[in-house]
Amino acid sequence: MIESMSDRPDILYSRSSALYTFLNPVSYLKARNNSLFLRFDGIMLDGQLLALAVRLFYGKRLRRRSFDMTSLADGLFRHARDNGETICLVGGKEDEAERTACLLKQRYSGIRIAGCWSGYFGSAGDRVRVRDAILKLQPDYVIAGMGSVLQEEFLVELKDSGYGGIGITCGAFISQTGRGSLDYYPPIVDRLHLRAAYRFLNERHTRLRYVKALALFPAVFMADRLRNVVRN
Repeated sequence: MIESMSDRPDILYSRSSALYTFLNPVSYLKARNNSLFLRFDGIMLDGQLLALAVRLFYGKRLRRRSFDMTSLADGLFRHARDNGETICLVGGKEDEAERTACLLKQRYSGIRIAGCWSGYFGSAGDRVRVRDAILKLQPDYVIAGMGSVLQEEFLVELKDSGYGGIGITCGAFISQTGRGSLDYYPPIVDRLHLRAAYRFLNERHTRLRYVKALALFPAVFMADRLRNVVRN
């Protein structure tokens, strides 16, 4: 696991070319033995449970950072608007990506959304088409939400193909926004750190993965920590 840079709220726009992603207990189970994640310049802790595990087993206090409006997204969109930078969105269904782009333009007047596409590629040709369109546009930011590990694969492929901007994964942000509003979590849910519980209740497709993570993550994380201790 790459050490999180979660104490740098400006990390997503402080460099000219980089890839960033986020880990939570669900995606940790997929990322732990996947060398693809070593290609990222920063991995941040998305979720209080993972932050707690890092504090308990590594002795490091790292703040939770997520790409949503309760954390890093608002700052990035404001920064992009104020500096005339361009953004491409890839994620969700076609109408969800388009609605997200519209909502961003409404809230951040003057923000430059260079393009938006569904993250559900019907074929390899669709994936190449979106990749090539982004390479031609060369936006300052590509925000990709296809779920782990597909979103990480797409950003690494994009960079390897010549993209020179900042790529950021966003998980379900585009889908959630496209189905409702930019502010997905009610304020009380955010204050009480009940975001995962809120998703569990509101998004049926997430329930199995959350149950699996709760059952497996603590033991797997502890075993990984013990292996690191033995190796060192």
